[in-house]
Amino acid sequence: MSSIRDRTIQLIDIGGLEYALGPGELLFLLRHNASRLYLLCVYALLVVTDAPGLLGQVAIPVLLALWLLMLALFLGTFWCILFAIAAAQSRLGLWETPAPLITVPSRFCPAPLPESTSWPP
Repeated sequence: MSSIRDRTIQLIDIGGLEYALGPGELLFLLRHNASRLYLLCVYALLVVTDAPGLLGQVAIPVLLALWLLMLALFLGTFWCILFAIAAAQSRLGLWETPAPLITVPSRFCPAPLPESTSWPP
């Protein structure tokens, strides 16, 4: 029996395109230079756009650390959900999983962090 980390999950995106991704493959993809460049661009956009409006209220190093924590929590939650689905599929059999089932909960895990740091000046 193969490791759960090595299992691939059949995913379907909202456009109906099918693709396979597993927890181990996700870690491999995140180690690639193109993925690192993409995540660096995402991190820069998160900091520059300042969606929660913390730039005037919080020191810049704290803001940088906060967005880095949010990005890490998103990726960690995404991997944990992918791992849980792979574990469930190893026991219950294979099924096609809608990709939003993984991405939407991953998005909402770190969402309360900026709101909890915005205090009145």
